[in-house]
Amino acid sequence: PYIRKDGLRNPEYFEITDSEEMDKVEDDAEILALAYYFTKNEKYAKWASKVIKTWFLNSETRQNPNLNFGQGIPGKNTGRGIGIIETRALFRVIDAAILLQDSNSWSKKDHEALKKWFSDYLTWLTDSPIGEDEADEHNNHGTHYSVQVIAYALFTNRTEIALAEIETFKNRMESQLKLDGSQPFELERTKSWDYVNMNLDGYFIVARLAENCKVDLLRYETKEGKNIKKCVDWL
Repeated sequence: PYIRKDGLRNPEYFEITDSEEMDKVEDDAEILALAYYFTKNEKYAKWASKVIKTWFLNSETRQNPNLNFGQGIPGKNTGRGIGIIETRALFRVIDAAILLQDSNSWSKKDHEALKKWFSDYLTWLTDSPIGEDEADEHNNHGTHYSVQVIAYALFTNRTEIALAEIETFKNRMESQLKLDGSQPFELERTKSWDYVNMNLDGYFIVARLAENCKVDLLRYETKEGKNIKKCVDWL
């Protein structure tokens, strides 16, 4: 039987390369796009484009725009809502694509195709039972669900979804934080330092994304007086 041990990974995880490969896609796309942006050397754009197209666009190699099998437990389920945390940093690929837009290696057609992928993934996140399950999570999983929904909605021009999720995030702040800025749901974990930082990182990302909707979350305060600054002060 599989037994949950917080803070420990099933050794079988390391035999499956999906997560590590996706991390490399995010790292390489971002670094190469930044190299192109600052140097205008087309060789960097060429390789960044190749990385993004391989993972998202080419029919032979692309990932399907869902996580139906994310963090499945053999013998129990094929996939779970909490598996959605695995794609929490895909916004870095979006940033990379935006930086590549004036290069010869990343066409308008490529950009629109990537938008279509993220729009399809956003629909899955918001409409599927697995996505709805993650949306209801009260800790860092809920926070990084908001990160993803807002980022993908902004990129695909579905602003109404982004605005709705920003309001949901305000409710997350109310439920996740204590008045002194501590994060009880992260502190109860065995790796509380990691999770407190990971959740606060999500707060900052959401706050920066919300600026695109002219919403100032860095100065926002809940009805009970909770805010992001208190989180930083407490940490």
